[in-house]
Amino acid sequence: MKAVTPEQVDLLARWYQAKKKADEAKKLVEAEFLLRKEVEASLPHEVEGAENYDLGGGYKATLTSKLTRTIDKQLLISLRGAFEEQHKVSVDDLVEWSPSVVMSRYRTLTKEQRDTFDRAFLIIKPASPTLEVKPPKAKKEE
Repeated sequence: MKAVTPEQVDLLARWYQAKKKADEAKKLVEAEFLLRKEVEASLPHEVEGAENYDLGGGYKATLTSKLTRTIDKQLLISLRGAFEEQHKVSVDDLVEWSPSVVMSRYRTLTKEQRDTFDRAFLIIKPASPTLEVKPPKAKKEE
């Protein structure tokens, strides 16, 4: 385990306090979400689209209902040809293909292969780190 300076301990303590506040804020965000879903259920609206409601006194509320559409990739691949033939529509006009790195395979590349692949195809930048502070373990009484 690596040692830290008093300044680093102070920095970690400030982070820990901010993290506790962020966790409390998450509870408020969750409460707002649940109330928003309750409001949505109580108001007449279409399945998808925006509806306006007069609240009186010049106030109005706008509820925008949305649907999430995800693709069943295996089904799309297996039925693509039949769909395109029957409906005369290219699936490529309806679907964006987003490449991503298959990390399990990427990690099997040699250093030379990885360096070449990185230079040719990747933009690599640091991701957000994770941090956790653990309290000391309780000592077992004998």
